[in-house]
Formats: sequence, structure tokens, C-alpha cells
Amino acid sequence: MQWIFQLKVAHQPRVELKIAQLVEHAMVELRSFSAVRLAHSTWITFLVQSNEVLATHLFKKLGGIFGFQSMQVFGEEEQTSEHTSIIKIWCDVEFRLPILQILSSAGGCALEVTPSWMSIEIRDPTDKIEYLSELLRAFGVIESFAKAALV
Repeated sequence: MQWIFQLKVAHQPRVELKIAQLVEHAMVELRSFSAVRLAHSTWITFLVQSNEVLATHLFKKLGGIFGFQSMQVFGEEEQTSEHTSIIKIWCDVEFRLPILQILSSAGGCALEVTPSWMSIEIRDPTDKIEYLSELLRAFGVIESFAKAALV
């Protein structure tokens, strides 16, 4: 059975490496792992192949070791159609207002803003995510991160 873990954690040194090591020691098969580091937090999604007992054990270990801001786990039997994309783009003061106007018209929101870049979150549906991603490419995408979803 496949399990998707979606995590948001406050900045910690080498948090991605620590989580990957914990997954390796949990006796589950890691299928995919992605992370994006923002100004104050890190978003991590990974997919593991495991039985329910080992997945539950991994969930408890993760919760006990790391102070997550949010953590969700989805198994194959669960139906969800949540799609979320986080995009980090170059953005100075001159382009901040046009980007915020694009976001408000497309239903996205700014997660974090720094003097040189901005991170944006876009939720369902998939075509809205693709449309907004295409518009934001013109500003220079630093990195993007799509939270996995089971359908």
C-alpha cells in the first residue's frame, strides 16, 4: 500500500536529511521525496510503500521527533482530490503589486515575502494551478513544489 506524507515544518538544520534517515530506518520503501525551503518553513512531501502498521509507526515517530506546523497522511483507500502547488519566484518591490493582483484574480495567496523573492500557494483545481504557474514563469521561478494527492 502507498502512503503520502505531507509536512510543513519550521526551519531546522538539515531537516530533509533527518526525515529521509528516519524513513529509511522505519523499514518502508521510499518512492519519492520532494522539499522546498521558504523563509520560515519547509514543505516536504514523500511517498512510501508500506503496510498500515509500519506507516502508522512512521507517523508517530515523525510526530514525536519534529515540531511540525502541519502533517497529513493519505493512504490508498482514502479518496482525496486536493492539489496544492507552492511556487517561489523572484520578486522585488517593483513587481510585488502586479504579482499580488494576479494572485487575487486566480485565487492564490502569498505565503512569504522577502525583499528579493515571494512564495505563493495555489490550491485546487489543477487547471488553475497550471494557469497561474504559467503566468508566474515570466517573473522567474526559483523553485516549485507540488503537494502530492491521491485520487
